[in-house]
Amino acid sequence: MRRQLIFLEHLMYGNGSQPFNGVFHLQLKGGITAEGLRHALDRIQVKHAMLRARITTGAHNMPWFECQVEAPPIPLEIVSREDDDHWRRRTEQEWKTLFPVETGPLAKMVWLRDAATSDLLLAFHHCLCDGSSAVAIVQELLLLLEQPGAHIGTDDMIPPVQQWAKQYIQWPLLHSLSRRSMAAAAKIFIGAGAAFINTSKPLNIPRNEDYLLHWKLDAAQSAALLQQCKLHGVTVNTALALAWLRAYEVVKQAGKFKITCPVDIRKFVPEIKSDSIFSFGVSISFAFDGDTKTPFWQKAILLQQQAAKQLQQLKPYHLLCSLEHFHGIQPAMQKLFRYGKIKNDFMFSNMGPLPIRQKYHGFEVTAIHSPTVIGPFGNPTTIITSTYDGQMDFGFVSNNTIVSLEQAKAIKAAALNLLFSHAAIATTAIQHITLQNTIA
Repeated sequence: MRRQLIFLEHLMYGNGSQPFNGVFHLQLKGGITAEGLRHALDRIQVKHAMLRARITTGAHNMPWFECQVEAPPIPLEIVSREDDDHWRRRTEQEWKTLFPVETGPLAKMVWLRDAATSDLLLAFHHCLCDGSSAVAIVQELLLLLEQPGAHIGTDDMIPPVQQWAKQYIQWPLLHSLSRRSMAAAAKIFIGAGAAFINTSKPLNIPRNEDYLLHWKLDAAQSAALLQQCKLHGVTVNTALALAWLRAYEVVKQAGKFKITCPVDIRKFVPEIKSDSIFSFGVSISFAFDGDTKTPFWQKAILLQQQAAKQLQQLKPYHLLCSLEHFHGIQPAMQKLFRYGKIKNDFMFSNMGPLPIRQKYHGFEVTAIHSPTVIGPFGNPTTIITSTYDGQMDFGFVSNNTIVSLEQAKAIKAAALNLLFSHAAIATTAIQHITLQNTIA
């Protein structure tokens, strides 16, 4: 069983020589064993064809996922837990780990353990899966740790994008020619830009300067923010996006920039099941318009209207099929993203509440941190949030040469000040939040 990587997967894969990795961390208390964890990983790998896949190269250097019947097992590395911040340091290490793409698998598990606490880190190549897929894997892992014989079903490899788009898209000749013309124009434009980039010079973005800033809101703070959003008729995602936009401008004074917000494609494409291993999606974006005078929540309402309009206009089948004409310019795009001029753009992803139980027979989940991801591109700045046990969790991923760690802390403080300035717990919340960094 095999299928060609679609364009967005191809873009994240590159040629396989640079890591583009995600890491999902959860903390457990209670009794788990190496044998139980090994068994759970083996069962999950049997279920998911993508976890048995390697990447091979076909005609015209096109990469393919090839599912193996006898695949190497998902690696399990067991390490002595050093302290409460060990998981963050290990996350940054796993960002830089190069997966064996020619043999697979494209995922691994790291277990940091001491007598009382277990930190489990699921690391994966981003061309394999996204954060939602990582959550699905962890759900199955925890179930199998509790019930080794539990039924978890099967999950075959996702078919080519054109196959599940046929019933939704009519393919008249005019549309096909339009897409090909668009790809040809993009190839000329991007190719011309890439031609003037000198790749012999060292990268301006040293990967050892990548970092993760992490913090949480407690249950009271999270509830207060949710209440404010409901009161003003906006989503938490919109309020947070606006807070990052304004805070980013205050700290960086960046001028023109935009924030890109991924949207889970599973909401639009029913063929992709909630437990499917899948990596690509669609997004909406907001540009900083220079308006800092309109009151925060009034501006959030306007931004919510903009978000609703963009969501209504999303056509994921058309977009993904159109992008299939762009494989030929993938090397030029990689060159631009790695060596080109860095723009003042960043990404914000809100995964919402994570559907993972806390209590299991013999152990419990005491903390979950939002999945993080970073690739070889010049600007890795991403803010990821999720909610677990009523607490919002945040990860700020960037590089010191783009957004310094001190600037990231200032952006965080400015954004939270905007969000909580009208909440009843504003003063105590902000004071408490400043003490919650898990990075020196």
